[in-house]
Amino acid sequence: MEQRALPVAERLLSLRPVSWSEEEVRTGTAGLGWEWVATERGVSLSTGHPAGDARLTRVESHNVDHTDGEEVLGLHQPLETVEGGTREHVEAFRRAFGELREGYGHPGVMGAYDTLASHFSGSPSWGAPFARWRDGELSLELRAALTGPVLTLLPSGPLESWYRRSYENCDGRMSGFLAIALEPLPFGDLSGMTMPGVNRHEDWKEYARLLSASLGTMAAEMTALGLERSFGLHGRLPGAGGPWVFGFDIGETMRLALYAAAGEGEVDLEDLEPEERGWIRATAPEDLEYEIAFHTEPTPYDEVNGTRLAMMVMEMAEDLGIPFPSDLSLTDWADRVQGGDGRPEYHLYHHGLGVIGNP
Repeated sequence: MEQRALPVAERLLSLRPVSWSEEEVRTGTAGLGWEWVATERGVSLSTGHPAGDARLTRVESHNVDHTDGEEVLGLHQPLETVEGGTREHVEAFRRAFGELREGYGHPGVMGAYDTLASHFSGSPSWGAPFARWRDGELSLELRAALTGPVLTLLPSGPLESWYRRSYENCDGRMSGFLAIALEPLPFGDLSGMTMPGVNRHEDWKEYARLLSASLGTMAAEMTALGLERSFGLHGRLPGAGGPWVFGFDIGETMRLALYAAAGEGEVDLEDLEPEERGWIRATAPEDLEYEIAFHTEPTPYDEVNGTRLAMMVMEMAEDLGIPFPSDLSLTDWADRVQGGDGRPEYHLYHHGLGVIGNP
C-alpha cells in the first residue's frame, strides 16, 4: 500500500521551528516548495498532497493565554479524505498510525480528546483519538478530524497548556482519556509535560452525562489506537465495603459486566431484576469463573449506544446503594496499559470515566 503518512511526517519534521513565528514558518515551508495562500478561513499551504492542502493555525485572542511568544499553533496536513462511517474512519486512522509507528516507534502520548472540545478544529462524533510523538518542545501529532486523519506539527507547550487548563476547569464535564509512556522511547522526550488530574463526581445524573459521551466513543477510539482494555470498578456498598461491581471489556466490541459481589451489600442483586433492565444472565464458564453474574450484549465498536450503557450503570449503581459516583474506583492496575510485544507500558488517566485507582 502506498505510504501516506511517513513522507508527510518527514517533511514536517524537517522544518523544526524554534520560535514559531509566522516569518519562520513561512520561510521554512517555502523551502519545501509549499505555496502560502491567504484565504477567508486563514492560511492554507499548497502541498500537492492528494488529500488536500495543509492548514496553518494562528494564535488568536481566545488561545493567546496558552502561548509563550508563539505566533503559530500548528501546521496541519490531511492524510486521507474518508468516505463512509465510523468503521471507515477508524481503519483510516489505524493505517496512518501503523505507518507512523513503524517509522518512529510507539508514541510517548496517546489518547482521545473530548469530541466537543478541540484545540484546533471540530472533532468527529465517532471519537477523537490522537497519538503524539513528543520531542520536548516540538510534537508530531496524528489525530482524527472530521474528514479523516490529520498529521500536525506543533509546539508542545500551547497544546498541553490548553489541555491541562481545560480539564482542570471543566467541572468534570469533558470526556476522553490520556495515556503517558512510563519508559524512555526513541521519539518520546516527555520532559516538562504536566497532566491534569481526574475530576470526581457527586451527582449521578451529571456523571451519567459524562459516561454516556465516554462509552459512546471509547471502543472506536481504543480500536483506532490498537488497544484493548479489560478492567473493573469497585463500588462502595453499604455493609459490604468496596467489592468489584462493574466490569468493562473495550476493544473491537464493548461489553459491560455486573459482578455477583454487587449483591453482597444491603440489596440483593436478584431483587433488582437485572434482566428486566437489559442485563443478560451470565452462563459462559469463563464468566462464571470470574464471578460475573450479568453482562450486556457484546456490541461492535461502531454500534455502541453510550447513552443506554450509561443509564444501565447509573440506575444499577443507585439502586445498589452506592452513595455517589466518587465511590467508584478502578480495580488494581486498571490505570495501566500493559506493555508487551515491543509496546511500552502507559499510565492511563480516565477523564471520561471520572474514576481513579483504589485508595
